[in-house]
Amino acid sequence: LGPAAWCFQPIAPCPTPRIREPAAMGKWRDDRGWRDDRGGGGQVGFASSEQKAKNAAAAAEGRAVYVRGIPPDWSKEQLTDFFSHQGSVESVNLMPPKQGQNARAAFINFDTPEDAENAAEVCDNLPVDSASAGPGSFRLVCSLKRAPGKKVDMVSGFSDLSKARQERRSVYISGLPMGYTRSQVRQMLDPIGVVEDIKDLPAT
Repeated sequence: LGPAAWCFQPIAPCPTPRIREPAAMGKWRDDRGWRDDRGGGGQVGFASSEQKAKNAAAAAEGRAVYVRGIPPDWSKEQLTDFFSHQGSVESVNLMPPKQGQNARAAFINFDTPEDAENAAEVCDNLPVDSASAGPGSFRLVCSLKRAPGKKVDMVSGFSDLSKARQERRSVYISGLPMGYTRSQVRQMLDPIGVVEDIKDLPAT
């Protein structure tokens, strides 16, 4: 598929976008935590010393995105694939679900701070599908994570795109021709209404 873009404008509301996610992979839980049922037997969500070091480095360099609201039937592979459309993903630490909470959380470490900031802005407050609960049944909450003990640099809900999505002023456009520029997208939408900003996404 060609590139995609988020477009938002200051006047007329647009329908809330939907994201279709791949088929879920099952997991089961025992007294040692959540485990993968695909035959490998590896534990899910428990960070190794190497992963903890990657998380700390990514946070210190502004490359880490903390994501909440993840559907419980999403796997680490699904999460990696989902966020790889926003930038180059270095590693993913999907944490086990907490008792009494349906949604899960994860740290997504990108290769660059620019990719992390773009992903946090584009995916924050984004409704996503769950195989068990249906379309748009979960909503991602994204923040940029800094070094331990420091507050997040970009808090969920405060980016321009997140505000536009909450106010139903955003629209997701996919299948754009390769090489399509922001100016061309804006020109295409001019007859419909005033476009405030455009966030272009990598081709998939």
